[in-house]
Amino acid sequence: MPDSPAPPALPDTLLKALDARYRPLSGRRRLLILLLAIATAVTIFWLLLYRPGGVKATRVRVLPAVCAPGQTTGCIGGQSDVIVLPPQVAASAAPASGGHPNPSAPAPIRSR
Repeated sequence: MPDSPAPPALPDTLLKALDARYRPLSGRRRLLILLLAIATAVTIFWLLLYRPGGVKATRVRVLPAVCAPGQTTGCIGGQSDVIVLPPQVAASAAPASGGHPNPSAPAPIRSR
């Protein structure tokens, strides 16, 4: 890509006029800008933490009661129901091919 031509140089009178118009910010103006920036940052941070109109969630802690005499479920120290096959059904359900449910699967590697 060819180099683009340089922009034309500004005349000296225009440069002097631009320099005369430039006025740096005063200390009070800089302080005002700094304080506005800090206040804006603090406000945004505060709004992120404490959403206006947000509903405060309350936690109600309900502890399960200790078992009453004769109670076996729904309490601390209650009974848990477990379903287990009777021993004769579990033994007959085992496959005859050495315990592996898929007889066409490769034999496991056994170490000596």
